[in-house]
Amino acid sequence: MYLTIFTWWLWLELLSVIALPFAFALFRNLPDRGYPLAKIVGVLFPSYLLWLGASLHVIANRRWSIFLILVVLCVFGALLARRHWSEMKSFVARNVVLIVVVEAIFLGGVVLWAVIRAYDPFILLPERPVNFLFINAIMRSAYMPPPDPWFSGFSLNYYYFGHFMVATLTKLAGMSTAITYNLSMGWIFASAAVGVFSLAFNLTRGDGTGRSASCKAILAGLAGIVFLLFISNLEGFLEFLYAHNMGSADFWKWIGIKGMTTPYSSVHWYPTEPEWWFRSVRVIDTLTPEGASLDLTFNDYPFYNLMAGYIHAHLIAVPLALAALGVGLNFLLDDRPWGWEWFRENWCWFLAASAIVGSLGVTNTWDLATYGLFIVCLFFVQGYFHRKGQGWLGTVIVSAGMLTGAFLLFIPYYNAYQPYSGLRPWLGPGTRNLHWFLFLGFFVSVLVPFLIVIARPFLKKSFWKPLALATIPLIAPFAVWILAGRKAGITPVTPSIGVKLFNMWPLLALLLLTMGLLLSKVMDKERRQVKDRIEIFVLLCIFGALYIVYGTDLFWFKDAVMGGRANTIFKFYYHVWVLLALASAYGVHYLLFVWKPSPLPFKIDRVFVLVIVGLLLAASLLYAPAALMAKTNFFKATPTLDGLSFLPAPDREYIDWFNDNVPGTPVVIEASNIWSLEEARVAVRTGLPTLLGPAGAEKSWRGDYDREFMARIKDLEIIYQSDDLQKVQSLLTRYQAQYIVLGGLETVRYGPGIKERFDGWFEKAFANGAATIYKASPSTLLPARSPKAVIVEMFYRDAITGDYRPLSTGAELSEHTYHFNAKIRNTGQEKVTVYLDVTQSDGVKLSPWGAPEWDLPPGPEIALFVQGSNLRPPGKSVQMSFSLREKGSNRVLDTKVVTVRSK
Repeated sequence: MYLTIFTWWLWLELLSVIALPFAFALFRNLPDRGYPLAKIVGVLFPSYLLWLGASLHVIANRRWSIFLILVVLCVFGALLARRHWSEMKSFVARNVVLIVVVEAIFLGGVVLWAVIRAYDPFILLPERPVNFLFINAIMRSAYMPPPDPWFSGFSLNYYYFGHFMVATLTKLAGMSTAITYNLSMGWIFASAAVGVFSLAFNLTRGDGTGRSASCKAILAGLAGIVFLLFISNLEGFLEFLYAHNMGSADFWKWIGIKGMTTPYSSVHWYPTEPEWWFRSVRVIDTLTPEGASLDLTFNDYPFYNLMAGYIHAHLIAVPLALAALGVGLNFLLDDRPWGWEWFRENWCWFLAASAIVGSLGVTNTWDLATYGLFIVCLFFVQGYFHRKGQGWLGTVIVSAGMLTGAFLLFIPYYNAYQPYSGLRPWLGPGTRNLHWFLFLGFFVSVLVPFLIVIARPFLKKSFWKPLALATIPLIAPFAVWILAGRKAGITPVTPSIGVKLFNMWPLLALLLLTMGLLLSKVMDKERRQVKDRIEIFVLLCIFGALYIVYGTDLFWFKDAVMGGRANTIFKFYYHVWVLLALASAYGVHYLLFVWKPSPLPFKIDRVFVLVIVGLLLAASLLYAPAALMAKTNFFKATPTLDGLSFLPAPDREYIDWFNDNVPGTPVVIEASNIWSLEEARVAVRTGLPTLLGPAGAEKSWRGDYDREFMARIKDLEIIYQSDDLQKVQSLLTRYQAQYIVLGGLETVRYGPGIKERFDGWFEKAFANGAATIYKASPSTLLPARSPKAVIVEMFYRDAITGDYRPLSTGAELSEHTYHFNAKIRNTGQEKVTVYLDVTQSDGVKLSPWGAPEWDLPPGPEIALFVQGSNLRPPGKSVQMSFSLREKGSNRVLDTKVVTVRSK
């Protein structure tokens, strides 16, 4: 096991060494020159180039492609290193301690979390199979986007680039995904650790020099790691009170956390209630007197996801978000005049920075909104500093250029992605101040005194103008919420405007103070040194985080599954945690080493603040060891990195058979249920597409496809239960299935007698005590069931030119009205009556033109026409399925599927 971990770390180190010259040039204004961030971009850049090549069908998603990309990066990196060689040697000589610390953090992070995962490695419910599914699907797909394993015939409609990076590392290391699933948790943890260390180090090092400044900055970096990755919210501390019978029933009712009603007496120092650790991410909720949820939300944070083993998109995005913040800080510390001349000299930097920012949009799209806007704000700060050298138009254009570049560099993803969510006013109950404090209490204890301390110099000056300006970003969204709420209608649980304001006053007060200080520092011409720019960055982190909390109490994104703001809180509060953890690392450094307290005896004001901070930090650290012991059963099991080692040998055998013998992405028929993650297990563990996985997950990825979901459930029942071979054959042809799984799950779900039927119909590809795998492609069916008519070729007619053109995958069609036709030929000996059924993956069904059905004699080809109009908005891709059916039996004789794109 440890040799596997060491090999994994060596591959990561190789990538970071290749990326070092690029990071050194990209983060040239940072004191650490991007050395820690090279660990992040070292995986990002090769993954991006591989993804882009696979998306454009230039290179395949294969291991040899990765090696080719690494060779190219080595060549360009060597040229870049030669250009900066003297600077790099000087940096290494002056920063040996920093380099050693960074390498120790990265190695320690990879090993620590890989070992922890080895004691809880199993890829089981509730969330791990979904992430495993994505990685396996990407591993199998030669080109992007990957097929959706839980909805065959469709591509994966999710932000999957983070899982693509895991798959890239898996291919590079030549390991099984069942092992790299757990190893990748160590990579994510270590990358996030060095990322936050780098930012905290650079913020606190500032313009300081000497060994003392470097040591203090290293301490701040280590504090940033603790704040981001090790602490929990304060609900974890409440679990210890609850487990030791503290507090009355009325007290816990006032706390209002679901499941905490009657405290108990644990015989150990830690909580012993089953899955007590789960409540830590269900803090923000409003309960009825009966204990029912009115506003059930998810408020995850990094340690919880790492401990639970969830490779969620928002967790993988954390290192990338930290690299993007590094881009922003590097830009803010650039003293050169900011304008067109700067842009012409730094277009390469601009392109690389756009790639880093753009990677957030395809890893966890929500991150692009937060961190993209954050960097745009820094552009405008620099534009204000250098406004005499350029107009505001230049700042607007270049800011828009950054976001446009972030979009265009990943345009193949957005062409295939079909968004379905929309912004709505939140008319339900707001977040209670108590719950808000429970989630962010430690950060508040650091940042409130920090804000008060740095506000003192401005209180002696004219602070009212910035304070007045600061009210604009607070009033504007509230006014929009009022107007949108009136238009949407008021529900019984909607609080009045006065109650809403009263509940939010602590948050609004902090926002007003933070924004006032931010504007004061930006507008103060005397305060534009490195230290002041750093404080502007930190204040923007605080304001951005608190503004997200404010915004999620006013608006939510429509959720196809939960029906409330669960996903909105889930995604955006992660950004809150990252930004406040970083700001708190700087805040603690400031309170310890920069703040000059009042001349009270024993510096009592500093002591009081640090005692409060220390107590809340201790309370926030209690959760980690107790939760880890609960999740790993006190580290008693034999450690293994194999996430599928829980499978009985026969079950593992047929999964391994698929992985070893079935290349590509053929469709597999297996039992499925619209909610259970226990089913569609072949799709999860191999990445092979099946008819349908859990519909709840599919709805959250692509919206409402209920009609198609139910149709596929019925089709599965026909395949497994019908005695009509022709019906079964038509469905297998329609879905282009090549394998059918018959195991215990299928027998239980669809009843006995399946094996006898299938043994007489299909050829066995594999059989053991757990399952029988049948070949189900049309070519393996009995000759008597071969089709009597086939689709020879398909065409479309452009309404502008009137020309008929071949229709094939990749065709670009105009948005105007056009007709489709297909040449049909009867391959049998007798006449057959047929009709052509054309449907699109977006639910549109095209109607026939002229006669809806044709008598097709043997031999000659004829053309059947179908008409369509305004099929899709420009720039979107859609799959079109041409099915040739026999009249009467409705039997599918032949099916052709193409993916086209509208101009």
